[in-house]
Amino acid sequence: MKTVVIISVITFVLIFGGVVLMSNQLGQAALVSGLPQMGDENSEVAERVFNDLSAERDRIQRDKEELIALRQANAVQQQSLEQARTNLMAVVKKLEVKQQSYIEAQERSATRLAKMYEAMKPAKAAPIL
Repeated sequence: MKTVVIISVITFVLIFGGVVLMSNQLGQAALVSGLPQMGDENSEVAERVFNDLSAERDRIQRDKEELIALRQANAVQQQSLEQARTNLMAVVKKLEVKQQSYIEAQERSATRLAKMYEAMKPAKAAPIL
């Protein structure tokens, strides 16, 4: 985040310095060539436009920083969701294994009961069934 701010400040200084340097050179070229100088009214308009552009640049920079923060938060959420999904799949796998062993135990129990009743004489098995 600090790096973005530092880069933004350096970029602003370079752009502003370039604008000032170019306006000075244009002003000197206008004096040398005999072109009319910018009047006070035009100067005020140019300054107002420059201030508006500066405010817009600052707004765009804030939006950019906000988007970066949102992307980072989104990445953290995605990672958290993926971890939760992995944990859930592990629990489901364990439940499936336990369910299968329960089914097998029930089948063994039913088979033992069937064999026990099969071995009984019909007169003994009839009251139980």
